[in-house]
Amino acid sequence: YAKIVEKFPRYPRSRFSEEALSRALGFLTDRGISKTNAMGAIARFPMVSETLESKIAWLEKLGLSHDKINVTILRNPSMLGNSIEKYVAMVDWYLAHGVPKSKLPFLFSIGPRLMSLSLDNLDSKLDFFRESGSPMRRSPVF
Repeated sequence: YAKIVEKFPRYPRSRFSEEALSRALGFLTDRGISKTNAMGAIARFPMVSETLESKIAWLEKLGLSHDKINVTILRNPSMLGNSIEKYVAMVDWYLAHGVPKSKLPFLFSIGPRLMSLSLDNLDSKLDFFRESGSPMRRSPVF
């Protein structure tokens, strides 16, 4: 807790409590993530403790398994800083570009950083491929 407070002095102590951080740490370690890795994820995003359980539940509903969620968190802890609204918008973008709903868990588990990109960033990447003469008319087929 002291390391997190030291790292993020701009957050008033009332914004996150030691109890909330301990709960988040316990939640992640109960999922099988090591205490060191869990502390690292929480240290990067201390406000995550408020919404961690709802984000995990949303990822499970999307179809990611317990183990895939853990791997995704460890490979891209910044995803914990995103809102569920951003996740929903991201899923809608992929569906609109031809990615089947059944393939979304696979997509997010092999490329967890895809969950942290902005929609504008994704649009610009898609435009680049179209302008460079790529035969892609839609997103790749999965």
